[in-house]
Amino acid sequence: MGIRAGVVHIYFIDTPDIGHAINVFLTTDYGLVYVDCTGTDFGPAPPDTIAYVKRGEIYRAIDINKIRAGSIRNDDFWNSIPLKSACYIPHKVSKVTIFL
Repeated sequence: MGIRAGVVHIYFIDTPDIGHAINVFLTTDYGLVYVDCTGTDFGPAPPDTIAYVKRGEIYRAIDINKIRAGSIRNDDFWNSIPLKSACYIPHKVSKVTIFL
């Protein structure tokens, strides 16, 4: 019992020397849920966001108050969000390492 939490190291295809780190929670109902509380250098970010982390896709995150729980693992939801309305790092993810 308890909270299963960890850290995620994210690496990008076109910037191998620059990475990003976020938190991850293993939930019983939604699986891995990525939480980014760091903001980005590419624009303003709310204090807590739910992140979309998938190899080959652009990293993006959305305000924790603007996503419904059922959309967290839904690729169609994430792909429907215009990049300008999400917090994002304009690079595709190349590698994800999870320490849980």
